[in-house]
Amino acid sequence: MSVCWRSMHYSCLCASIICKPSPFLPAAPRETLRLMLIIMLMDWLPSIRDYPSFYKRLYAFLTRSLFHLRYRARFFRLLELFLGSTHLPAALLASFVKRISRLSLSAPPAGAIIAIPFIYNILKRHPALMCMIHRPETSRDGEEGRDSFDEREEDPMHTSALESSLWELASLRAHYHAPVATLARVFEEAFTRPGFAMEDFLDHTYATVSSRFAATEGEA
Repeated sequence: MSVCWRSMHYSCLCASIICKPSPFLPAAPRETLRLMLIIMLMDWLPSIRDYPSFYKRLYAFLTRSLFHLRYRARFFRLLELFLGSTHLPAALLASFVKRISRLSLSAPPAGAIIAIPFIYNILKRHPALMCMIHRPETSRDGEEGRDSFDEREEDPMHTSALESSLWELASLRAHYHAPVATLARVFEEAFTRPGFAMEDFLDHTYATVSSRFAATEGEA
């Protein structure tokens, strides 16, 4: 089998594994298994990103359990890569940003510490999403005070996230964990910084976040 055909064969096989549900595994282990597969295979099979359901399945991984998984750092490294293309539709990108923003409210502090710089970098790279920062909440029917984002929609192209706002980021400014609240205030400032180095945030635990914040305060 030639290299080209071998790559095509494995791309199709991996895509079918990732994009189709399995009746033989319970939901939680199945989700973890797929996450491990996508992490292991994406580095050397970039063509799988052209699979029609790729971003829909990738979006489905964004659940509360993601911030508790052992491989979350690896996943967010790859997710930043997959969402980096300037050719992706704004509606799709907005869904990922909005979902991560929503999940950050219930994530552990180390998870919120990942979400904030991740969202900042995506907004910085894709200016079309900046409208989500300060927009008042408005529903699909134009009713103020309601979030237009449809969190039950499985297709990231149809969640109405782009018509929503990132009010969750404002809520994080009142987070019970001081490092999270401090970092969340970056969205109150002008977007003049080049972006965050995600490697500085991906491998933190509650203890390391606290110790790093204490050290920063001490230097100040």
